[in-house]
Amino acid sequence: MYNNTLWNFIFNDFRYNCSVFSQSEIYNESAKSFYLGFFELVLSTTYIIIYLPFIIAMAHPNHIKLPVYKLLFFLGIIDMVNLLISGTVTGIYTLNGTHYCQFPTITFVLGCIALGIWIATDLAVTLLLISRIMDALYPDVAEIFFKGYRTLLWIFSIFVVLIYTTFFSPPVIFIPTYYSWFFNPYISSKYVTDIGNIYHTINNFFIFGSQFTLYIMIVFVFFSSGSGHSSSAKKLAIRLFIQCAFICFLTLTTSGLYLCMMFLDIQPWVSMLGNTFWMSVHGFSGIIFLALNNSLKNTIKSWFGKKKVNQITNLNSTNSKAKPITTVQPK
Repeated sequence: MYNNTLWNFIFNDFRYNCSVFSQSEIYNESAKSFYLGFFELVLSTTYIIIYLPFIIAMAHPNHIKLPVYKLLFFLGIIDMVNLLISGTVTGIYTLNGTHYCQFPTITFVLGCIALGIWIATDLAVTLLLISRIMDALYPDVAEIFFKGYRTLLWIFSIFVVLIYTTFFSPPVIFIPTYYSWFFNPYISSKYVTDIGNIYHTINNFFIFGSQFTLYIMIVFVFFSSGSGHSSSAKKLAIRLFIQCAFICFLTLTTSGLYLCMMFLDIQPWVSMLGNTFWMSVHGFSGIIFLALNNSLKNTIKSWFGKKKVNQITNLNSTNSKAKPITTVQPK
C-alpha cells in the first residue's frame, strides 16, 4: 500500500527526496534547542532509571506467572526501546537541530521502530485494561481468555502487529523546527506533498474511543470492586486498577494530541507537549509502580538485604478469590 516503508528502504532503495531542501534548511542553527533537548534527555533518563528495576522484578517467578504481569513485562520491554527513541534520541536531535537528510538511514529506521512500538503499546494497554475489567466483573470468562499460555498468545499476536507495522508502514520522521516526529518529512519546507499513515490514524481513533470507554468502565469497577474479597485483596485490586487507569489516561491523552498534530495546523509548543506525553506513556509506569506497587518494591528490596519467605495475599489476575502466595521479602 505504501512505498515509504522499511521494507522498501532496505530492499528497494527507497529514500525521501533531500534535493528539495536547501542547505540552510538542513543545517538550521535556529532549530537547535539546548534547554528542550536537555529536558528530554533528563526526563527520559530519569524514567529509565526508575522503570528498569521494576521490569526486572516482574520476571520473578511469583510475578511473571500472573497474566497481568506477563502483559506488564512485555509493555516494559517495548517501553524501554521507545523511551530511548522518544527521549534520548529526540533529545540529542533537538540539541543539534538534526535534520532527516543529515542521517537518513538511522532516522528512517528509528521512525519505523517507534511507530511499530507505539501501535503495539496501544494494543497492549487496551488488552491490559480489558483483562483487569473482565477479571473484576467476569472472572470465569477472564480465566478462559487469559489463563496460562493464553496470555502469551495475546502477546504474540501484538508482537506480530508490531513487526508488520514496523516493516510495512510509513515511519515518523524527526522535524527539527517542530522538535517532534511527523509522517511528512517535508512539513517544514515549501515542497507540498501529502504523506500520512492510515494505520496510525485508525489506531489512534480506535484507541481514543476504546480506551475512553474502558477508562470509564475501570473507574466504575474501581469504586465497586472488592465486595467479595478480603481487606488485603481489596487493597491490592484497587492499587492495580489505579495503575491501569494512569497508564490508560496517558495513552488516551497522547493519542488525542497526535490526532490534533496530524490534522490541524499546530504551533511547535503543541508538538513539544505531544512528545513529552509520548515519553511519559513509555516511562511514567515506573513512577506508578514506585508509588503503588508494593509487591514489586519488595522484590527489589530483597536484592539488597537479608531475605525471608513470607506469605502475602495476592489477587490472581484470573481468579476472583484472594490466595496466599509465597514470596521473598526483606526482613
